[in-house]
Amino acid sequence: MPGINGIDVLRHSREVLPHAARALMTGYSDINIAISAINEGSIFYFITKPWTTDELKSMMERAMEYKQKENRQADMSQASYDCSGCLSERIDRLRIEYDNTKVPVEDGEDIYLIYKRDILYITAAAGEVLVTTLQGTYRSRESLNSWIKKLDSGDFFRCHRSYIVNIEKIEKISPWFNGAYNLKLKYCRDIIPVSRENMKTLKDIFGI
Repeated sequence: MPGINGIDVLRHSREVLPHAARALMTGYSDINIAISAINEGSIFYFITKPWTTDELKSMMERAMEYKQKENRQADMSQASYDCSGCLSERIDRLRIEYDNTKVPVEDGEDIYLIYKRDILYITAAAGEVLVTTLQGTYRSRESLNSWIKKLDSGDFFRCHRSYIVNIEKIEKISPWFNGAYNLKLKYCRDIIPVSRENMKTLKDIFGI
């Protein structure tokens, strides 16, 4: 091959057929040639002259095994990617379903259905359970224990025995006294207390 050597051929073949199994058959045993063939030509096998029929047969068998293994790995990677995509889509669907879930609250004699995502916080005071949302404050006949069971624990947190707060709406955490803290929520002027025993959980939620 005047003007070109085996390494050049391998390098070009990698560009033309990147998924082919390449081997170098040469009359030279120089280790530098082997290294160049591996690095530049991406070979999987190196054989020197003189070779035998058994060596060629063994090399071909190894080439087939090499490609079969490579194909299996590619199939597994694709399956893993597809599964991950399906899981991500499923999570997104569940999230949308959750965001579109409505719960009943009261305002006088009227019953309103509100989205869970619109809830800022829920509090129990003077024998009443009040649900404060982006739209206003409503009464509920259910206890805080009932509310915490129906709300997603990943989105709501019982920060105090009398308060449940929407984690996504927390804007600022401020120290108060005796190890207790206060929360400032988005779209809300009210200050929400965090009891000392619940502060560790809150720090874990935000990684602080």
